[in-house]
Amino acid sequence: MKDSILETMFLKIQNLLKGLWKKPTIPNITADILKTLETSVSNFEQNQSLLTLVPRKPTWDLKRDLSSKLEKLDRKTQKAIYEMLIEKAEKQKEIEDVEKKKE
Repeated sequence: MKDSILETMFLKIQNLLKGLWKKPTIPNITADILKTLETSVSNFEQNQSLLTLVPRKPTWDLKRDLSSKLEKLDRKTQKAIYEMLIEKAEKQKEIEDVEKKKE
């Protein structure tokens, strides 16, 4: 009799534990993700055109990298022009002085 009682108790406990320790089920969300992705892509394609993705000036990075060098070059050019004008003015003054001496 003890064996039958123990056996029935064991079976009841075993059935209870089976109910408590079920394997977790993972929901299949791939269909939902694919649907969301498709709607996102279609919305993006409707809202964006290819022209808005292309930069307006393809040489903007060159301008950024060369700006300091161009500034230095511009200063040197301005200085050279200034020196050339001074030399021209000095030569013009010398010519005028020579002409005045001749008179």
